[in-house]
Amino acid sequence: MSFFAGQYEFLRKLEENNTNIHKQIWLVKEPNNNDELVLKSSVNQADAEAEYGIMRQLDHKNVVKVIDGIKFTHAGCEYFGIAMKFMPNGDLDLFINSKRIEQPICWTENDALRLIAQLIAGLSYLHQKEIVHRDIKPSNIFKGAQ
Repeated sequence: MSFFAGQYEFLRKLEENNTNIHKQIWLVKEPNNNDELVLKSSVNQADAEAEYGIMRQLDHKNVVKVIDGIKFTHAGCEYFGIAMKFMPNGDLDLFINSKRIEQPICWTENDALRLIAQLIAGLSYLHQKEIVHRDIKPSNIFKGAQ
């Protein structure tokens, strides 16, 4: 049985350990082109809609691209969801943990500098737009294709 949020088909939860029903992160499929997207959903619809209003105006290669904002019901709760580009390489938290067990460690100073430069570029862009992130942490920093 398939579940939908608007036009988006739920594929799976991305945060399986998340027991907070007020915020859910889903992998969903966009029906027109079968792209996989992330649907970050919250029952605090006013805050989520405000976040969407800010995020949809952003266009920078170091900031995740927002695709859509939708209201939907799931498991008896009303949500507002922000659909955004799925980053299949995961986040910095996952990357750091994978590097801890990697032998030999294949992580150079240049790799770290490149990552820091990209992070600073994204944050600088936000600050130029007078936006403060307020929740910078490894699990909120996503890895792109490279």
